[in-house]
Amino acid sequence: MTGNYGANSAFSLNKGNTWTNLGGLGGSGAGMLVPDRGMLLSMQTSNLYKMKSTYSVLTSINETQISSSVPSGFDLSQNYPNPFNPSTLIKYSLPTEGNVTLKVYDQLGREVSTLSEGFKTAGVYEATFDASKLSSGVYFYKLASSGFEMTKKMLLVK
Repeated sequence: MTGNYGANSAFSLNKGNTWTNLGGLGGSGAGMLVPDRGMLLSMQTSNLYKMKSTYSVLTSINETQISSSVPSGFDLSQNYPNPFNPSTLIKYSLPTEGNVTLKVYDQLGREVSTLSEGFKTAGVYEATFDASKLSSGVYFYKLASSGFEMTKKMLLVK
């Protein structure tokens, strides 16, 4: 994050909690940050500042509530695309809040992935299944919530 005020320019590496003064970069249009390369270019002095930073992904989100309107009933849609390689999208609807599990099983009934587990409010959800580390074949996904259970079949083709 960069910022300037009058003749003073500064940068922050912690979302603005603390600032480091670069000074002397000049007023408006003082600099340009290039995040993927960690560079700050002064437009007035033509100085190039290299910022050392480390980026990492802390978590991956694979489930999204796509609608907060209350569906009329439970539903587990066919995954799309099907057949798929390496990932597919699974959409499901919950008419009431409750504990939900959405799991994927191989042909022998062994659990290979848990896509969703825990308390969910009523709504329509999507979950992405990434099978990049699995072998080609038939897999089953099962939704269970508030006494409702439904299982569907999908095909991974590599």
